[in-house]
Amino acid sequence: MELTKKTHACVRLEKDGQTLVIDPGVFSEEDAAVGADAILVTHEHMDHFHEDRLRAGMEANPGAEIWTLASVAEQLSAAFRAACTPSARATPSPPPASRSRCTVSCTP
Repeated sequence: MELTKKTHACVRLEKDGQTLVIDPGVFSEEDAAVGADAILVTHEHMDHFHEDRLRAGMEANPGAEIWTLASVAEQLSAAFRAACTPSARATPSPPPASRSRCTVSCTP
C-alpha cells in the first residue's frame, strides 16, 4: 500500500490498482482527487471537502464513489449532478437508519 500525504488534511491511499482519497479540501492540490476510485469526506468543513476538488475527481472517473455523511451528500448532490456526464446522474444513497454514512456517485 502506498500512502501519500497531500496538503493539509488530504491523504491518498493506493493499493492493488485502487485509489482512495480522503478529505480533498480547499487547501489540497487541485488534482488531489483525480484518478480516485473512491473519495472519503469525513465532515463538512471546507478544508476537508471542496466542490472543485470533488468535481475534478468525478470528471476524471465518473464511476468513482464519494463516501460521506448524509449532511454532506445533501449539500453536494446538486453540484455532483453538474459534475456527471450529460447522460449520467448523481445519486446520493441515503444510509440505513442505523448508519450515518452514504455515497454519492455518477451513474450512467
